[in-house]
Amino acid sequence: MQSHGRELDGGLGGADIAPEVLGETLSNSGNGAAHAQSEDSPVSRVHFNFETSFFSAGFVRLENLEEYTGLRCLWLECNGLTKIENLEALTELRCLYLQLNLINRIENLESLQKLNSLNLSNNYVKTIENLSCLKVLNSLQIAHNKLETVEDIQHLQECPSISVLDLSHNNLSDPNVVNILESMPNLHMLNLMGNQVIKKITNYRKTLTVRLKQLMYLDDRPVFPKDRACAEAWAVGGLEAEKAEREKWETRERKKIQDSIDALAAIRQKAEEQKTRKYTEERDAGAKHGSEGAKDSIEGASANSGNDDGNYNTSEISILSEQQETQEKTEKFGNESFDAHNDVITPLTDREDNTDWNFKGMHMNRILTNAQIFTGR
Repeated sequence: MQSHGRELDGGLGGADIAPEVLGETLSNSGNGAAHAQSEDSPVSRVHFNFETSFFSAGFVRLENLEEYTGLRCLWLECNGLTKIENLEALTELRCLYLQLNLINRIENLESLQKLNSLNLSNNYVKTIENLSCLKVLNSLQIAHNKLETVEDIQHLQECPSISVLDLSHNNLSDPNVVNILESMPNLHMLNLMGNQVIKKITNYRKTLTVRLKQLMYLDDRPVFPKDRACAEAWAVGGLEAEKAEREKWETRERKKIQDSIDALAAIRQKAEEQKTRKYTEERDAGAKHGSEGAKDSIEGASANSGNDDGNYNTSEISILSEQQETQEKTEKFGNESFDAHNDVITPLTDREDNTDWNFKGMHMNRILTNAQIFTGR
């Protein structure tokens, strides 16, 4: 491993985390803004920086991190690191990401008492060790390493706080690893994909579901309550018991769905009834107001009709009187006109002159016209 690291150092430009390199890397990664410039040193120092990333920086050794006392998250993935070291000053560290390096041993983590998440995937670790000192460690990712036997993971029994464990793509093949996993009281998520042990455990998924009581997620999918109930029935009574339990769950699920549909239908029916009742009330109220309005209109019309009748009769009598008076005047005027005409025309009748008769006709037409004008017709 050391030769590999030296080869990386010489061939791929790997380097130790020297202060100058560290400052330049932080500046290039955008963390330079969090640095406080010291007067006695050209190197930027970090006192309260929360997270720092040295992703693919080509480092082969951890050092010069003493000033990073406030770090909460440290990304060191995809470098050439061969050893976990020089982290004593990082007492506030919660997350440490060391995947894709050349690390072959878990060590020097005692000072990280607040560490919650540790990622060592894609390294060369052969044994899980030195983690019992991390009392609040919740997540351990150690996929794609060199774990093979039960003894290689036996230390997990001393890490009761771990609830997320990724052991995928190692070389675990002994079914007794389940005994180790079973002793972890808070194990909720487990990934064993890519290990030969999966093929060697009969009814693998049911077995782990029954034996790991707190398990909520296994490999690539959740462990639902129905899955657990069926697995436990299978463990007690075999396939028939599992089938019966599954039918019970399906019956309950169908009933739950039907109850939901019925509840929705009841809500809809109630809404329709309220709508119909509201419409009926509004219609009845409108009809009532309409009847009262019509009654008031009829009574008002009757009163107005009585008044109008009286006024009309008086007015009609007045108009008839005026017409009668006008007619009398017209007749009187006509009579006087005819009398005057006769006085003028009589001496001429003996002459039997057609022209005079024509004149007489014209004179009569004029008299009638004047009478019509006078009467306003």
